[in-house]
Amino acid sequence: MQRDARADAPSLAWRDAAIVAATVLATMTLPLAIYGYLSWRQFEYFSLSYFVPYEAMRAELERPTLAKVVSLPLVEVNMTSGHILANMYTLTLGQFVLSSMLALVMGLVIAGHFRLRDLCAMRGQQRIGAAAGAGLLATVAAASTGLLGCCGGSAFAGGVFALAGLSSASAAALSKASPIIQIGLILVFVVLYAGLRRKRAAVEALGRSAGGA
Repeated sequence: MQRDARADAPSLAWRDAAIVAATVLATMTLPLAIYGYLSWRQFEYFSLSYFVPYEAMRAELERPTLAKVVSLPLVEVNMTSGHILANMYTLTLGQFVLSSMLALVMGLVIAGHFRLRDLCAMRGQQRIGAAAGAGLLATVAAASTGLLGCCGGSAFAGGVFALAGLSSASAAALSKASPIIQIGLILVFVVLYAGLRRKRAAVEALGRSAGGA
């Protein structure tokens, strides 16, 4: 059964904005929350502190290269402040940009899916849900983490999955591949969003032609 959504346009726009904002918030905070929980589970200690590494940022930007800009640290979060081991989570510029873009297109696809579902019955919920889950997993895997005060050093790749029980080699490989996976998923969600917009336009055109008949 088709419905004309023009009368509900303002409320639908607010709903879309809320969905996109919630998706962005969840995508950006989930890696931090998971790493904090795993750090607490591993060390039975949790004390959060953070700082913005101005000096490191300034040093990296003195002679900037693409690699330095992508890996530029924006904020450092210590999950075990005061402990002999500092479990560090670093939000880099590259991670922030990729995760934000992925979260944005994920939110747009979810909002577009609800818009189309309001107009007519549709399938594909499982496919969109699986793609969103893969996006969140890739964002968690791409998180930059480290252990300060032990042999792991400050660039312990894949620390989230290593703390979850995955081998260090596998966690590091997954972390290294995650940015590429994120880029691929961004393209997938762009294609999904374009398809949803085409379907919605076709359904709305059909509804207008039926209403004018």
